[in-house]
Amino acid sequence: MVLWTVFIMVNFLLFPIQKLTRFELTDEMLICRTLFYKKEIPLKTIRNVEKNNGFYAGLKFSTSFSGLVVSYNKFDEVFITPENEQQFIEFIHTRKKDS
Repeated sequence: MVLWTVFIMVNFLLFPIQKLTRFELTDEMLICRTLFYKKEIPLKTIRNVEKNNGFYAGLKFSTSFSGLVVSYNKFDEVFITPENEQQFIEFIHTRKKDS
């Protein structure tokens, strides 16, 4: 009974994070939002985008283990899980070529 209660409580806490996590790409910015936190990353500062299938210990806008690690500025990284990873990567590369 205790394990069932813990299971329900964990799902109750994770549900808002899963449903309220959003990624928005504009012509100049990557905007990541979850609950009460918002991070804006200028596309021109993005150095690299790579696929990650394991544990990630950094700023994470996801409850998933599989996603993309976006490296920006000199040492900053963020872990995101866009719906279409390949389309996201292509958009970033296209925008970087245009600038």
